Formats: sequence, C-alpha cells, structure tokens
Amino acid sequence: MSEAIEADGARTERDADDAAARDELVAQLELLKARNRKLRRQQRENYRNTARGLVGVALLSLAGAVVFPPLRELLVALGVTGLFAAVLTYYVTPDHVIASETGERVYGAFAETTASLVRQLGLSESRVYVPTDGTARARLFVPQYGDFELPSAEALESPLVIAERERQRGVSLRPTGAALLREVERTLAEPLASSPEELVPQLRDGLTETLELASRVEGGADSSDGQLSFRVADSVWEGVERVDHPVPSFLAVGCAVGLDTPVEAEVVPVREGDADAIVRVSWSE
Repeated sequence: MSEAIEADGARTERDADDAAARDELVAQLELLKARNRKLRRQQRENYRNTARGLVGVALLSLAGAVVFPPLRELLVALGVTGLFAAVLTYYVTPDHVIASETGERVYGAFAETTASLVRQLGLSESRVYVPTDGTARARLFVPQYGDFELPSAEALESPLVIAERERQRGVSLRPTGAALLREVERTLAEPLASSPEELVPQLRDGLTETLELASRVEGGADSSDGQLSFRVADSVWEGVERVDHPVPSFLAVGCAVGLDTPVEAEVVPVREGDADAIVRVSWSE
C-alpha cells in the first residue's frame, strides 16, 4: 500500500514539473510574440523614414531638372528612380523579426528538455537526419546505440521508435532545421542542389544572408569521403554543440534533403581562433 502511495506521489510530482515546464514555454512564447511586434513596428518605421528620404531626393532631382536643362534627362531619371525606390521601401517591409535573446530562451528550454530525455533514455551521442516524404521533409533520429540501424520511414513518424530490432530503437524528432530550410528554399533562384559542390554555397548563404544565424560560415566541398565540414563563426545563439541547435540542424537537414540520403551530424566546439564550432556532416556513399 505504501509503495502505491509513493508511486502516486512521484507521478503527481512529475506531472507538476511537466505542467510548470509547459507554462514556462508558453510564457516565453508570449514574450517572443510581444518582442516581435515591437521590433516589427520599429523596423517598419525605419523603412518608412528611409522612404521619406528617398521621396525628398526624388523631388529635389525633379526640381533640378527644371532649373538645369542640360542635366534634365539625368535628373528626371534619378527622380523617377527615387520615387520608385521610395514606394518599394515604404510598402515592402520585413514581416518577421525575431528577438535573438528571446529566441535563445525558447530554444534553450527545448534543448534542455530534449537533452534530459536523451539522458534518461540512455540514448547514444549519434544525431542522424533522415529525409522523409512528410511536410517536415526530414526527421532527427537519436538511436539508442552508436552502432545503430536505420528504422523504417513509418517507424520514424513516431517520437518513440520501438522496433523489433534492438539497434533500430531510439527517438525521432522534428528537427529545428526543417522549417529554416523551407524559408531559405523560398529565396533560392534554383531548386536545392543535389550535389555537395553546389549545395555548400546555398546552405552557407542561407545561414548567413537569409537567416542571419551566423556571421560567417566556411564550407568544404571535398565530398570524396562522404563528408562535408562547415566552420561556423559568431552564431546568434550560443552553444552550437547543443542537441539540434538551429545552425547544425539547418546544415544537416539541408544536406539530407539535398543529397536525398540520411546524414550524421557531429559538432566539434572550437576553443581557439575566430570560429564557434565545426559542423561535420557525413553520409554513406
């Protein structure tokens, strides 16, 4: 009887901890939304001030075209260009602005929860990104053993992969890099490359220019051994070695989807030099 009471007490305590964790995540998300709204307003006002300045330059150019007939053609062209740029700047403003420190808190809560899950289940250090046909286009498989076997695509749809073969067991998660890759693909002039040499610059530019999650990424295109290495500097969010960090997750998901093959990601922190970490993505030839 006493054992049952103790078990009920432990279960109640775990439920309370889970509820507190959920409440904290909800609070962080609400804070993120509020910060985003404020940043969007500030960003929009900055763009509109720029647009007003362009209008002023355009009007001065058009007025100068009247005063200086020899330069009329040039000044009219400058004025029209200024008006066009002002219209674009005024109406085409960014819709999504993320406060990096708030995003870090939200990701940090996810990383702590996932790391705790991995420890409690006794899972391995392997991080395998598998391309799928689902909306996420990839899954993060954390196997129970380092010497693992990939489970079926159907098995990966479940968070807990409990397969008959012991070496196929583990946890399957939707990676943070999946949504990031989708955003980058929208900006590409061509489809996501299927060769490592063409894929590297797409992922590098997507991470630094489109997503702005790092100031610099140097990628190696020597894939003769089935491996790519990315040297990442000044990540917006620290702790690149944490589980499914957005930077290595984006690179790994991009490689898995682009090359259409499962890849294993390894993050090596760099203690010297101007880089935060080296992300190695490997696959079987």
